[in-house]
Amino acid sequence: QSNTSFKDWLKTTGMGVADFRKTYSEKASQDLKTELTLEALLKAHNIEATPEDVDAEITRLAGDNDVEALKKEIDERDGLEFLQERLSMNKAIDFLVEKVKIEEKKKKGDAEDESSSDSN
Repeated sequence: QSNTSFKDWLKTTGMGVADFRKTYSEKASQDLKTELTLEALLKAHNIEATPEDVDAEITRLAGDNDVEALKKEIDERDGLEFLQERLSMNKAIDFLVEKVKIEEKKKKGDAEDESSSDSN
């Protein structure tokens, strides 16, 4: 753990308090907007990580280690709910990516339809 004070850190980075506030408040605001948008998407489309998704992620995280021991440790630290929320957010992002791909294909298909009908 570092004993660097906030003032020392600011000196090292060359950042003033006002710059720090501006930089990090903008990031915090953007992060909050993103999180709220994803939460709304989760609710609107009934997207949620299942217990099976959580188990699969724990298995992935455990690698060659004891899966049950890792699951117990995560549970003891009240991390299962957090893990499920993160996985649900990932599912929401995957949902959005898939929708964008579908929309791009539709637009590309519409453009091809228009160009083929123009040449007839």
